[in-house]
Amino acid sequence: MEDPNKYAIIDTETGELIKELRSGDKIISKERSEAFKKKLEAEKQTELIKRDKRRFSFGKMEKMKEVSKELDSKKCGYILRLLPYMERSTGYLKRKDGKLMKSKTDLGNALGVKKVSSRNSIIEALKTASVLAQDENGFKLNPNVHINGATNGKELIKLFNTTLEKLSKDLKPAELGYIYKLLPYVHYGTNLICSDPFEKNPEKLFFLNQASIGKLLGLEHKEVKAFITKLRKIGVIAEALSERDTRNRKYYVNPYIFYRKKGFPDDTLKSMFKSSRYNPFKKGGEKVTFYTEIGGEKVTL
Repeated sequence: MEDPNKYAIIDTETGELIKELRSGDKIISKERSEAFKKKLEAEKQTELIKRDKRRFSFGKMEKMKEVSKELDSKKCGYILRLLPYMERSTGYLKRKDGKLMKSKTDLGNALGVKKVSSRNSIIEALKTASVLAQDENGFKLNPNVHINGATNGKELIKLFNTTLEKLSKDLKPAELGYIYKLLPYVHYGTNLICSDPFEKNPEKLFFLNQASIGKLLGLEHKEVKAFITKLRKIGVIAEALSERDTRNRKYYVNPYIFYRKKGFPDDTLKSMFKSSRYNPFKKGGEKVTFYTEIGGEKVTL
């Protein structure tokens, strides 16, 4: 009968017995161990994808930029409030009970605006900007600007319904509108807010710092600082401090609310927004401050 303690792990330098191997024990190389961990992580991500029931619509970035120039921030914010109500393929807006929005009262409820004159003013402004239309079936969003359904092209950004609804409750219409005006500047590969969102080489990007964002939105220094601080605190953006020049800060948009690439965020973005309240895979518990080092930059939430 074979001795069950025939094999052991021994330090080759000292001769010290590290561990006696018993029947059933296995020795696995570091490479195999790492591969096994990656496999488990992949299986975990696959399970998360199966559990992910989020729905989203697309925004056509160049058209959104045109709309942003025509409408003030509040009215742009109301567009974001309407997106979760958009029916797939048709673009019609549907009430919570599943019926199409046919009246201005229906639309006012979705907008969260009760005052009739204000509601009517918003509706007319969105129509004039060719974002909203109305026919015999009801109100619908212009598919040349926003579409819920299959489409092609890289000049698109995904807007996730569930997190967008939550965001609509967390921010005022004007604040939502500032975000809307920034979305055409989100980079495809990194979700960085920059001046050249279609640049393929991340090293060539010109990011928009606080002053640039303020100029784009027409905000004074104190206003843009307060706005960015609020977004960072609630996890809508992450801030990156360059060690080469700490006066300049880069801003990344939360991919669980707005994202341009197919599939799920990469590890860099996931680490940035791990503790965000908008992360659909975050376990329950109190929000904590999260730090990580990425490419020589300290990213904070």
